[in-house]
Amino acid sequence: MKRSNRVLGIILLALALAAGMVGLALAQEGDPENGKKLFGEYCAVCHGYDGRGRVGADLSGWFGGIDPEAFVRATVSDGIAGNMPAFAQANGGPLTEQEIDDIAAYILSWKQGVEPAPTPTPVPVTPIPTVAGVLGDPTAGARTYARNCRLCHGEQGQGGIGATLSGPIAAAQPAAFLRETINDGVKGSPMPAFRGALSPDEIENVIAYILSWEHKPPLAPTPTAQAEGEPFNALLALAIFLVALLLIGGGIVRFSRRTAAK
Repeated sequence: MKRSNRVLGIILLALALAAGMVGLALAQEGDPENGKKLFGEYCAVCHGYDGRGRVGADLSGWFGGIDPEAFVRATVSDGIAGNMPAFAQANGGPLTEQEIDDIAAYILSWKQGVEPAPTPTPVPVTPIPTVAGVLGDPTAGARTYARNCRLCHGEQGQGGIGATLSGPIAAAQPAAFLRETINDGVKGSPMPAFRGALSPDEIENVIAYILSWEHKPPLAPTPTAQAEGEPFNALLALAIFLVALLLIGGGIVRFSRRTAAK
């Protein structure tokens, strides 16, 4: 009987060690180099390519607290109600947990000095016909939109983190409505005020570009990306491994009891 207890104790210890080793293997470590690229794509529009703020907060100072990495990761993942959107796929955003870890690692690397994220390469834009009654240049507006609006509102205004803009604008004076919204933002929402960050001409150009969609059928919103399957697959592998250990352990216990009985 004592021998069976010793065997069972060894099995339980092995299970605990195996669970710990798999847990360590599953632990994600941020890649600051990839985080730099992601920051330029998803964060710089509000926080600037050097992290010193634009229409969002200045992030260049050191984050205090017991666990600054957890704070940054949670803020990117969950957002800030009425101020910043949530970027985690689990919260309807576009980023995986690993990508959020990478961004956090990049931001926290600024403790040794800010290294600006790369600015995106301008994409060529096919000339867009002038919109009747609107002052701006829609072709130039397409470039400004790509740098400042695409992230939240989609490539062609189909929506995502932000509102859908394709199709008719529900306002008596669409241009005036868009001008006020872009300039002053929307209080209590993640839509920031771009007054000062964009010149009046740039704002007029974006308005012209958005209104060039007015007579097109509204596009379907960008579907929310599904979380990657790697964590699930790893947990499934862990479960199979633990079940196998239990079965093996059970066999050892039964064998030990038979041996003891003889």
